[in-house]
Amino acid sequence: MSFLIDCSPGAWLKALRTSVAVLAGAFFLAVPLAQADDPGAPSGDGVQPTFVEGNPTCSDYGGYEFKINYPADGVFEGGDHPDGPLRVEIDVYNTPDGQVFDWTALNGLVQNLVVKGGPNANLFAYGDPGDDMDTLLHSPVNPNNGKYYGLSHISFCYTPGAPDIEVEKDCGTGQFIEDGTKVRYEIIADISNESSGDIDLYNVEVMEDAVDGDTSCSLTSVKLNGVDVPGLTLPMTLTGGWDDVPGFQGANALAAGDTINLGIQCDSESPVGPNTVSTRATEEPGEDPATDAADTDSSTSVCQDPRNAGPNVAVVKDCADPIISLVEVTLDDASTALAVQKCARISVFNLGGEAVTAELSDTDIPELSSPVSLGTLLANDGAPGGDDEFSAVYCYLPDMPTGDAIQLGDDPVEWTVFTGDQSDLFLAALFSNVASVLAEGVFSGISDVQSGEAHCSICYSNDENLPAACPDPDEVFPDPDDPL
Repeated sequence: MSFLIDCSPGAWLKALRTSVAVLAGAFFLAVPLAQADDPGAPSGDGVQPTFVEGNPTCSDYGGYEFKINYPADGVFEGGDHPDGPLRVEIDVYNTPDGQVFDWTALNGLVQNLVVKGGPNANLFAYGDPGDDMDTLLHSPVNPNNGKYYGLSHISFCYTPGAPDIEVEKDCGTGQFIEDGTKVRYEIIADISNESSGDIDLYNVEVMEDAVDGDTSCSLTSVKLNGVDVPGLTLPMTLTGGWDDVPGFQGANALAAGDTINLGIQCDSESPVGPNTVSTRATEEPGEDPATDAADTDSSTSVCQDPRNAGPNVAVVKDCADPIISLVEVTLDDASTALAVQKCARISVFNLGGEAVTAELSDTDIPELSSPVSLGTLLANDGAPGGDDEFSAVYCYLPDMPTGDAIQLGDDPVEWTVFTGDQSDLFLAALFSNVASVLAEGVFSGISDVQSGEAHCSICYSNDENLPAACPDPDEVFPDPDDPL
């Protein structure tokens, strides 16, 4: 349409002014201004701010406050929390939407953050336990230009960070080493920086209390979050006191959230049982954990001993070759005579994985009438001979026969046997004495008692046609406990 209907002088100027006014009104109707209570976009962490009228403080939200007026780039420290101040780093910069800032708490956690700009403020709520950093925070939107108000002040509602070092230890079942005379334990100790806030820890130390006169321990591996720490000289002997954890001394920090994985190997001559790994660290590189430890923690676990079955020994007693012989003996009147000598071979075997100390006894053999020490029998190595077994021949003069004549079935031949015990028919047909061994695990202290019996015939007949040999006692009187 046309606004130029009146052709009188000045009418065209009046019509032009009217058109401009109409167009301007149409523009403002089409593009409305920002609302007066618009908090704007969420932060970089996705926290949507809440518009708050006026000038709120942390006391409105039940927290302690650190207020920074006219924020600028830098590191700031302050606050009214009774446990200490908050240290925070701020980076302020401009965007097409207006002034924003990023923040990082260096020693604590922030539950709420108030951003004041213009007549009102934005509340960024992080909840419990809080957050330690965020980006793109801002004040409310200025309705006059659609941009964020300039920053007037910001208030951190916080709790101070606290150093927290924690250790978790695991010790499984040990394994026998050095021929069964020692046990080796493989221990895993995980040391974690669980500090609240972004707190690094320095000068990490460890103490393994298993170290004593019977037990030696060494640090065999050091990892950070499961990855080997390079450039270390391992293994490292542990003293039983506080030892440096290599790779985490001086300026080499254990960052918050990271974990050191320690491999500890302990060799012991006696059961370790429950034992404890402790750790401590400092907040600053130049501090000494002995006087400036920021935190200390300990973890105890039980190292299991490989002794479920205890020692395992066996005794074998055989008839020697020859079984009997004639030897010269001196009588009480200094004369000499021939006597019957019986010989038996006694062997003791360590069948287990633990070394044992052993004592051998045999009441029928004078030399063994009292237990005789065999020393240490090492763990079984799977091969014949060696230090895991003992074998020797023992000869003695048996007593005169006291047994009755024994007839074998319908055979008229009767055998008189050399024996001191007629109470058991099985024992009556032979020289049947028993060798016993008492074994004790050198590590576990558990005892094992085993015995071996030799069935050795020595006899004479009332028949002039003496057989060529005595009957086999095992055939004449079979062992009732032998399934064969």
